[in-house]
Order: sequence, then structure tokens, then C-alpha cells
Amino acid sequence: MLPIVLHSLAVQTFSDFEVIVTDNGSSQRTNRKIIDNIDSRFRHVDTQSLECGECYSSANWAVANECQGEFVCFPSDDSYYVPVFAEQMLKSADYNSWDLVYCNMVYDARFTGQYYAAIDVYPTLNSIDKTGFILRRSKFQPFNITEKADGELIELLVSQGISHGKIPDVLMVHN
Repeated sequence: MLPIVLHSLAVQTFSDFEVIVTDNGSSQRTNRKIIDNIDSRFRHVDTQSLECGECYSSANWAVANECQGEFVCFPSDDSYYVPVFAEQMLKSADYNSWDLVYCNMVYDARFTGQYYAAIDVYPTLNSIDKTGFILRRSKFQPFNITEKADGELIELLVSQGISHGKIPDVLMVHN
């Protein structure tokens, strides 16, 4: 599903961003041809040789060593974004002076045989997915390597008083 998420990022109405694709501990190798053919802003970083073998460790490494932007986002190959995702999220962050912005999402359950569902997202452990927020890079803290890392990172930042807010719009689909 990697081409789907990359295409949804390539057609964003806000275009001043970079996309760093890592293998994120997967046993499957990312096909560089897919990335190279999408957009010049996209690049692959091979983290297989960097001992980033656990889930989220390659994302931690990429933020620490590769990212140049003011904000970070963590798209997954099983999600995709509406074309105004980046524009609306960054506009809200700027207007409200938020360091963390999240949005509602639709859960696309094609692969489980269930129905689509709109998810009302909150900055709590069981409510947010890493694909549905942007975070000021200076506020990023490495994900803990657990199955609930998405919500743990958000809960930690919110408990520390990070400025945050939610856009009520549905701006992404998570499979």
C-alpha cells in the first residue's frame, strides 16, 4: 500500500515538505523505485543496517538524523490523507501556536471485513494513531518501543503541558 500513501502526500496543497521513507523494522525491503518515481521531495533511508530493527526505532532515528522541517508527521503505508491535510494542520498550528495538532479520521476496515467508521480522536492512549498528528520537531521525544507507542508519546507530551489542539475535520483515512 506504500504507493497510495505516497501519492496522497505528493498531492498535498501545501508543498514545502520532505518525505523520508524508512523500513521501520519490516522484514520487507522498501522498493526504492516506488519512492523515486513519486516525487523529488521523497527519499528512502535504509535503516536496516542501522540496528533500527524494532517498530518505531527507524522513525526515531530519522527524526534525530535526517529531518530538516519544523514539524514531523508519521505516515504509515496503511493510511492516506486528504489533499489539504498538511495545509490545514500547519495553518492551525501556526494560528493557535500549537506544538501538536491532531485530526479526526476514518477507519477503513476493508481488510478486516468491518464497516468504515469515523473516529473522534483525542490525545489519549487508545484514541490516537501516529499517522493522524503533526508535532513540532523540537518537542519530539523518541517513541517507546511498545505496541501502544502512538498514544504513549501523545499522553507524555500532553502531561508535560505541550500546547496542542484538534482540528474537527476528518483529514485522513487509517486502514
